[in-house]
Amino acid sequence: MTTYRLDPRLQPPSTIPLKQWHYDLFWSLLCLLLVAVVAIDLATASTTGGKVVGGLIFGLLLAGCLAIWVNQRRHPSELRVSYDEIVRSERGRAARTVLLREDGPDLTFILIRMQRGALWGLAQPGGDTRLDVQNFSMPDLRRALDAHDWRVLDGKHPRGWA
Repeated sequence: MTTYRLDPRLQPPSTIPLKQWHYDLFWSLLCLLLVAVVAIDLATASTTGGKVVGGLIFGLLLAGCLAIWVNQRRHPSELRVSYDEIVRSERGRAARTVLLREDGPDLTFILIRMQRGALWGLAQPGGDTRLDVQNFSMPDLRRALDAHDWRVLDGKHPRGWA
């Protein structure tokens, strides 16, 4: 039996990456649209100046979209779960939202109301701090919380939790 099973404080932090398929879908469709616009502009513009200006403008937009997409792929958001804290990092930097064990090891899932819907978050009972966990793998999150001795109280859970 490993030492980690006996004492969860010794286990290294678990990292859960954000599921990015929806970002990839958006950026790929936008890039394909810009490639199509550049091709249509080059094929249909009647003057050389129109071809140059249209190709340059939409080509720069395409390059900008590709740069943003590559940056998001290189620095994805992630959750780091350790014995002492749960931190969500944005693009490689730790976020301001941190759940600390000194406030208690109990967690609960809450629906964070937004203007057009709601998303799932983790919170500690009686605390104001909420951590967005909407697009993270729920089975991975559950394994990480169990491994580091965090307790999720009964109540509503996101799909894929049980």
